[in-house]
Amino acid sequence: MKKRLKAIVCGTNFGEFYLKALKSAESDFQIAGIIGRGSERSKTLSKKYNVPLYFNVEELPSDIDLACVIVRSEGTGGDGTELCIDLLNKGINVIQEQPVYQEHLYKCYKLAREKNLIYLTANLYSNLSNMQSFAVYAKKLNIYSKLEYISVSFSTQLSYVALDLLAISGILGDLELDNNIIKGLGPFDILYGNIGKLPILIEFNNQLNPKTPDYNMQLMYSFKLYYEDGVLSLNDAYGDVAWRPRTYLKGAKDDLNIGKESIYKVLNSLKETSTSKFFQTYWIDSITAELIKMKKIYEFRQT
Repeated sequence: MKKRLKAIVCGTNFGEFYLKALKSAESDFQIAGIIGRGSERSKTLSKKYNVPLYFNVEELPSDIDLACVIVRSEGTGGDGTELCIDLLNKGINVIQEQPVYQEHLYKCYKLAREKNLIYLTANLYSNLSNMQSFAVYAKKLNIYSKLEYISVSFSTQLSYVALDLLAISGILGDLELDNNIIKGLGPFDILYGNIGKLPILIEFNNQLNPKTPDYNMQLMYSFKLYYEDGVLSLNDAYGDVAWRPRTYLKGAKDDLNIGKESIYKVLNSLKETSTSKFFQTYWIDSITAELIKMKKIYEFRQT
């Protein structure tokens, strides 16, 4: 019988989604407690899931396998990195919700290696069906067509996610950006440069309020990959994946196959869904998948 990992959740705003995800995967995880600051929300969730409410890492029992840190990191007005360090020092594996600054990532990864533990930065977006579809099509196109240009838009707090998703789509290489940032053109700043040998344009929504960082987002992320044969696009975290073939109007008269090709094709769509349904279904399923990834890493290291 496989071991159920004893997991705690740190933070109860977005952390409530992690509690729901852990509950949905009861054969793999046991919710062993919540770390909070004593808010009414924390107390309510502690009672709802019938688990202890702890106020600091020192109070935790010695048999905790995994901590889900859903507390804002230092870059967005929180102290998530220090919490991760305390947990790792107590011998607990950690999965931390992004965004996390590079220096904080390095500090946590280094400590995890020293302690022979796992530290994972979560990217639940990689488990959404539209993103998985986009990655599959991109990898196929990378074989059969020449990628010529990349256009990426994202909110600053989703920058890690956006670049990680590009890597998942098979777009790898050093990212070299020009130091000249184009500003003052509305809510987006613009960067350009190369990823590997490919030119890339980045628009980032560089407006962040530490008190309400999610409220200012114009979008989460979107991608356009320009190939010799057309454009593969993903329109936001819950948007459509689409293919727009290169238009050959002149040649279409002579080539019946070109003339019959769809002018625009939706390859994957979540269909019309409410905000509530998206976060209560797709979102929780994606978090569950990320937690299962973490457990597989844990099990592999035990062999």
